[in-house]
Amino acid sequence: MKENDLLMDISILYRSTQKFYDAQLKEYHLSYAQLPVLIMIYENEGIPLNEIVSKGDYDKGTISKTVKNLESLNYIRVESSLVDKRAKALYTTEKTKQIMTDIYAIRRRWWKHLTSHMDPEKLPAFFEETHTMAEVSKKITSKSETGVYFLEWKKMSLSSYEGYISSVFYTGGCNFRCPMCTKKKFVFLKDTDNEIPNEEIREFLKNKKDMVDAICIEGGEPFMHTHFLGLLREMKKQAYKIKVMTNGSYYEPLKRAIEEGLVDMVSMRLQNSMKNYVTNIGMPDFNIENVKKSVSYLLAGHVDYEFRITLVKEFHTIQSVEQMANWIQGAKSVLLYNHENDADSIVSGLHGVEKEELFKMKAIIASKVERVKVCYKS
Repeated sequence: MKENDLLMDISILYRSTQKFYDAQLKEYHLSYAQLPVLIMIYENEGIPLNEIVSKGDYDKGTISKTVKNLESLNYIRVESSLVDKRAKALYTTEKTKQIMTDIYAIRRRWWKHLTSHMDPEKLPAFFEETHTMAEVSKKITSKSETGVYFLEWKKMSLSSYEGYISSVFYTGGCNFRCPMCTKKKFVFLKDTDNEIPNEEIREFLKNKKDMVDAICIEGGEPFMHTHFLGLLREMKKQAYKIKVMTNGSYYEPLKRAIEEGLVDMVSMRLQNSMKNYVTNIGMPDFNIENVKKSVSYLLAGHVDYEFRITLVKEFHTIQSVEQMANWIQGAKSVLLYNHENDADSIVSGLHGVEKEELFKMKAIIASKVERVKVCYKS
């Protein structure tokens, strides 16, 4: 079954509606954008401008311009409000009243086209749900978003943070397009993704302190979320150990989190040598300066850390691994993975390196860092 793209569906519906109405309203010198305002005034004679702004969730400047255009076309008149002389009340003219039967007929024809495939008995419920969605969207856009977008949650893990029982959260969204990434669903997000409510997470962490020692946050890229540091502060107040996995490209938020003591361990995915980095992340024009800063900052020992390297036959060579080892020389810990082809990879058909080459690469890295561990699942 084909997965619907809600954003595209809404875009098509909006553009098709606009084309239909603009064509039908041409003889009246009206546009689709003006129509809802004109109908609102006709059905609420004397309505104040501010009420139109509120009901339609309009920008005040946009509505003021629309009202002026309708007034210049002699479809409405503007008078001082009888209730508040400082406010403007809007009324339709005789010209409008003469065309409203036609306007309503145009609206009915469009809805008839749209709903011709639907069961008539289900239409009232459909209209109710559509109205509810509109009201919810108004509430969302009228307040600032303070949450972090979590798509998956492993409530308890014994392996994500060595030495601790942890709860693992996966954020949605990433600024890289690494071909070998097996977490495509956290990179290319869908309108229908089920976001885990922050309140549910807060409740779990509040009540499970006797069972969970630590919190692990992976992605996606957690630091790309504007309010991520605020969430870390909230979690840290509950005395959990916190480990964050990052691609290192958000250097300033990472540094700030470490300086504030909000994270106890950082796991950074190192993709390739500096020379080959942009190919490995699928971003040929990407500036890796922040990645380099993050590597240097971690190597300086400001926090406990590890580097994660996933080897891919198509991207890594002995030479590039040598360059990576020199880049992170003196590192405390490296986890080495061999890529396994996965249907959920961003690019399918990629391969891990041969076993013999894997251990050669491990030896190269081991000669430059304190500890290397080969892992068999990333």
